[in-house]
Amino acid sequence: MNHRAYVAHHIPGRMRVGVASARGNEAFLGEIRDSIGRVPGVERVATNVVTGSVLVHYDAARHGHFHRRLSTHCEQEGLVRLEPPAITEVDDLAEKVEQEAEFLAAHSKTALAVVSIVRRFDRTIKKATGNRLDLRVLLPLGLAVWAFFKSGSKLSTPLWVTLGLSAFNSFVALHRSLTEDQ
Repeated sequence: MNHRAYVAHHIPGRMRVGVASARGNEAFLGEIRDSIGRVPGVERVATNVVTGSVLVHYDAARHGHFHRRLSTHCEQEGLVRLEPPAITEVDDLAEKVEQEAEFLAAHSKTALAVVSIVRRFDRTIKKATGNRLDLRVLLPLGLAVWAFFKSGSKLSTPLWVTLGLSAFNSFVALHRSLTEDQ
């Protein structure tokens, strides 16, 4: 089993799994879809050949630890090795961004390449920091630091404040919890 998979997004009842090596391989994704579809409690399985992702809808009441069940099933079937899930859940904003990225990736090879590079970079940062940092933290922080050093001697205070507030606002918007949205 040479195929590795990761949980791209998971909320109770719905899990998106990415299989980078399955991009463009309709037969392999079909094999994964059919196999996962036989797991008791799985309601529906859909695949995306362009992005190499598998979307699994399951009965959340029946599966308290669905990731573990799915990982065991995939390994027993010799399909993929499912990486452990991230420590924190991806929030609603990240899901919307991912949906937009998948739409763009389905229509543009350049977008697919950019999305793949950014995802790989984000996963590398998460692994290197023990899932304490990711691009949602580093990007606004980097913007704030850049604004501070760039504007320190060349720009007036109001522009520096504007850039700093923009970076802080980006940080807050990217870390809004699902409970605040409801």
